[in-house]
Amino acid sequence: VEVNGEGYRITFDATGGPGGIGRVVVAPRGSTAPTSRDFSKFLYSVTALAEDHKEDLGRGFVAIFDSSELVFPSMLSIPQIISVVRDQPPPASLRASTRAIAVVAGDSRWNQMIVANVVDMIAAVTKLALVPVFASSQDAADEMLRYEASHTGNFATSVGASAISN
Repeated sequence: VEVNGEGYRITFDATGGPGGIGRVVVAPRGSTAPTSRDFSKFLYSVTALAEDHKEDLGRGFVAIFDSSELVFPSMLSIPQIISVVRDQPPPASLRASTRAIAVVAGDSRWNQMIVANVVDMIAAVTKLALVPVFASSQDAADEMLRYEASHTGNFATSVGASAISN
């Protein structure tokens, strides 16, 4: 399943994650920085995806947020974007079914620092119960998630997540 928005792409593979669970990849794209309005549209698409694929997503999935092609918004607009996430959080059913989160921040230390800070802010306002792993590419993120699933039998960084068999 692929959802293409004006400034993002969401792909969902019902069995593409570790141990055959689902895999959702969110990839911002475009030549301009996202705005709070863009984030609102994105969150609407996330809600629609959750409703349209409730059964598949309910079996559990990993989420990969690939910010490697993100045009970063100005630091002054980040609080507005964060407030959209606070006011329009992802559906509770999605949050309950998420087994792990990986964030692709690219190779640049500057990007990694900015992305880590934005992720921390989003985690705080959404009361995220998972500790994301950070990677430099989607391949590295997939490898980290597979490693964690195969070596722990579950995603130990999560609170109340169900086990994932490999």
